Amino acid sequence: MDHQHTIARSVSAEGIGLHTGVRVHLRLLPAPNDAGTVFKRTDLDGFVIEAKARNVTRVSYATSLMKKGVLISTTEHLLSALAGAKIDNVIVEIDNLELPIMDTATNDPTVTETRIPWLMHDFPDDRQQGYALADYIFNQ
Repeated sequence: MDHQHTIARSVSAEGIGLHTGVRVHLRLLPAPNDAGTVFKRTDLDGFVIEAKARNVTRVSYATSLMKKGVLISTTEHLLSALAGAKIDNVIVEIDNLELPIMDTATNDPTVTETRIPWLMHDFPDDRQQGYALADYIFNQ
């Protein structure tokens, strides 16, 4: 049986939206089983947009989610990192319309390891490779 996973503790990050250039604060919180990935726009009274196919509105240059006219853009990097880390349930609080672009494809000297210490369950070593983006987002 495959168990559901969430993060072990809340984590925060901030950065700049790649397409909008706006500063955004991001906070990830543990979520209960069957919650899925849920985005909360804290700048819009906690408006919730579930990361579900029915909420995908655009995929040109960025994957955007929309519900009742409220947009969240550039979700693909975070969603990919969460999927790669086998995180099923998480609440993503953001205070602007675009997630920060925290891609470690650049030569960022602060990224030295690709371990994911914030998981409730550790992965075998061979599965930890390639998670530099997740590590960058969550490494406090």
